[in-house]
Amino acid sequence: MYGFIFYLMVFSAEVLCDSENCHQNGDILYQTLGCTPIKDSITDLCASSYNCSHREELGDFCFFQGTKLEVGEKSVGGSSCNGNCRCQGQLRFTCPIYDCPEFFGHALPEGCYRTYNVDKCCSSGKICAPFRDLASCEVDGKTYREGQKFYPKDSCKQCVCQIGFNGKLEEPFCKLPSCQVEVRHSQELINKCAPVYKNSKARCCPYLWLCPNESLMFISEGEDNGKTCQFGDKDIKSGSVLRTTIEQFGKLYSVKCDCQLPPLLTCLVEHSERLP
Repeated sequence: MYGFIFYLMVFSAEVLCDSENCHQNGDILYQTLGCTPIKDSITDLCASSYNCSHREELGDFCFFQGTKLEVGEKSVGGSSCNGNCRCQGQLRFTCPIYDCPEFFGHALPEGCYRTYNVDKCCSSGKICAPFRDLASCEVDGKTYREGQKFYPKDSCKQCVCQIGFNGKLEEPFCKLPSCQVEVRHSQELINKCAPVYKNSKARCCPYLWLCPNESLMFISEGEDNGKTCQFGDKDIKSGSVLRTTIEQFGKLYSVKCDCQLPPLLTCLVEHSERLP
């Protein structure tokens, strides 16, 4: 089983390094889960599947980023907005809800903007006009002021404009997200639901989840390359494709799912439209 006093610097986000190309496959999810990469060849950069067998066992414990936690132990929230979540056993967590002021629409004074730190969830402060002696970062044709967040196109990196940014999507300016799926989507993982991604070029943290039900039908559209993915209690071979829709967030999402990076199915949003 698979099992800045600073001059404006203008850059396009640099071409993704080779390891970041693996994020196009959806590897961040498995890295978050602490799964072991499996490669077809030792020279391959990206994994062809992952071994997540440590998550097959249920008991009075949880896993967080591959580390086993006993009941009552807390995860380390880091930059996540999930805070420190407490293990309830059976791979499930309960989490506090962050109450950042910006989450509740607290208004800023006119002429001000919120600033952020790449390692933190909530805003770290504010900067108000006149905006003098501040760093500016131009990425993908857009200009950001010092302390503002930006999300480079077709990258999973989350960044904050700071003094010294030279266009490279690296620390301390940028970091990969911590998906925290174990604490927010434990039931979906236990049920072997499929992660749904919005951007095929940067499959970062899942945007939605598609869970098994008897009405979902797979059809054969390609060759079987030997890969098998789990979807609920079924093993889905590569070459089998599922097309369906998901209603969520006031929208109707058309998705396509197939076995690309086991052990879970991979689903991509092909189209979305707002519901009436």
